[in-house]
Amino acid sequence: MSRSASAMTAEKESMLNALIEQARLLMMTDEERERQKRSFAYGTSHIENEDITRRMIDEEADRFGR
Repeated sequence: MSRSASAMTAEKESMLNALIEQARLLMMTDEERERQKRSFAYGTSHIENEDITRRMIDEEADRFGR
């Protein structure tokens, strides 16, 4: 790897580490956390069964009281 490529890689790694540190400090609201849970449920369910819809996920989450 050339010096410039090596320096670029080190710079990108440094930027990535800074972003990771910022993310660690981020506090999600309850609403954001709920949206993320539903998105994850949809994504993993839809992979297994393409008939699953976001609406189905929302209905079930609401039915179970979040």
